[in-house]
Amino acid sequence: MATICTRIDEDTKKQFQEFCKSAGISASAAITIFIKSVVRENKLPFEVKGDI
Repeated sequence: MATICTRIDEDTKKQFQEFCKSAGISASAAITIFIKSVVRENKLPFEVKGDI
């Protein structure tokens, strides 16, 4: 397994972790699913608009 590190503001991280908990999935698993989807589809699973 490889490790990816990223920086994100504390409030966004907390909200993401709370969402994942309510969805019954770990934050790590959710991020892994996202990455695998991008690789499989060769695109982001959403449209990027404006500043992020």
